[in-house]
Amino acid sequence: MNCVRAWAVIAVVALATVGYGNTSAGALKQISDELKAWIEKYAEPTIYNGKPVKIEFSPWQVALLQFGAADTRSAVVCGGVSIDSVWVLTAAHCFFDPTTKSRKPDSKFYVGYNADDLTKAVAKVKIKRVVVNEKYDPRGKEFDVALVRLDTPIPVRGFMRLPSQAEATALIKPGTRLTTTGWGLTEAGVKSNLLLEVEVPVVGFSDCSKHYNATLPANAICAGEQGKDACSWDSGGPLFKRAEDGQSVQIGIVSYGNVCGRESPGVYTPVAAHLDWIAKTRSAK
Repeated sequence: MNCVRAWAVIAVVALATVGYGNTSAGALKQISDELKAWIEKYAEPTIYNGKPVKIEFSPWQVALLQFGAADTRSAVVCGGVSIDSVWVLTAAHCFFDPTTKSRKPDSKFYVGYNADDLTKAVAKVKIKRVVVNEKYDPRGKEFDVALVRLDTPIPVRGFMRLPSQAEATALIKPGTRLTTTGWGLTEAGVKSNLLLEVEVPVVGFSDCSKHYNATLPANAICAGEQGKDACSWDSGGPLFKRAEDGQSVQIGIVSYGNVCGRESPGVYTPVAAHLDWIAKTRSAK
């Protein structure tokens, strides 16, 4: 998700520069106290209360990686979910430059799978093509869904199940606890080498709207609470109901948020709203 850690760093540098050069000790302490309060209120705390999860419990989890990075952890752009041996469900915004809003070439990406620890060997596969929902506009938030067609089938030990509309409706009642997973930022402020999961409660649309106003898509799913959230580089990963029989069902796709892990919940693209598009895309030649 998009967060504001950078603005906290800029504020620290700016205030420190001004303060130490031109401000008395008393005024500097006031600035320091105000800055501390600002950071506590606004700065991204990243993911809290996440716990490592072994890939055998989340075999469908994949990482969207970008060529040219120094190591696998640095290469992580987004998460994704294997819904069969050749298709990965993820977020559309993962394939756009966040500044220019221009589409990145499909050739810049590949997929890592069958891994829960990025410091160890990660199975990798090339991408044949990326299909972004044709209604997605990178300047907005709606239709944030994409499918990745892999170059060759991958032998994962299980795929994520997609929900029916009725099933999804039943699982997005406020207070329902769902799970999200990924290799995004940790409380240390760096991407995680370990696949992490956190359980988050669904937040009702009206309560969620108070944090996002007009920017919240009409069918968005919101989930999260103080200290529990998805964050940067978790985008594209799943919001799902873990089943005891191993056949977990995906309800949402990590899309965006305000400040990770604070009062505002994360926003997820609803999978059930895009079932027709997913089926049409998978069946196309």
